[in-house]
Amino acid sequence: MINVKVPASSANLGVGYDVLGLAVNMYLHASFATSPDGRLHIHGGDARFHNADNLIYQAFRFGARRLHATVPPLTITTDADMPAARGLGSSAACIVAGLEGANQLYRARWSRDDLLAMATEMEGHPDNVAPAIFGQLCATIMNADGTSCVAQYALNPNWRMVVLIPNVPVSTNAARSILPHTLSYADASYQMGRCTLMTAA
Repeated sequence: MINVKVPASSANLGVGYDVLGLAVNMYLHASFATSPDGRLHIHGGDARFHNADNLIYQAFRFGARRLHATVPPLTITTDADMPAARGLGSSAACIVAGLEGANQLYRARWSRDDLLAMATEMEGHPDNVAPAIFGQLCATIMNADGTSCVAQYALNPNWRMVVLIPNVPVSTNAARSILPHTLSYADASYQMGRCTLMTAA
């Protein structure tokens, strides 16, 4: 049996929008084992995703395709501290868990940078997947060729996090739809300066 533990994350931190992401000590635990009856079994989490649409399973399959490997019948068991669609990187954690499960099962020896590239390709942006892989506080950018570049910052051990979880789910796409399409130079300069200072703080 393969066991994977992935932290939740909070991204879009203030003026570090789309750049800064922070791992928090809430976790997704996922175990992977081959199923003796030749069928897919998923236990834990939302019953609606106890099937091939499960994001952890989809990420596992994504990793298998990269290796041109056959996906065995799996039993995936999950337990998560973070709720879905509440701003704590649940989809990023699922993607990272599935890819790392494939990494271990196939003994692929993917590096964290390899995992970041694949997870970003699946998620569409690196701000949550980077801290889910590297931990701590991460600043991540997308290069012109679609690859990601990440810098990791250690956190002050005196910091304590407070998480406010809304009663209703909010998808990333819905949240992004209300953002302005342009910023003034003054606003951009303000954000860059404070983003730089925020990492130092």
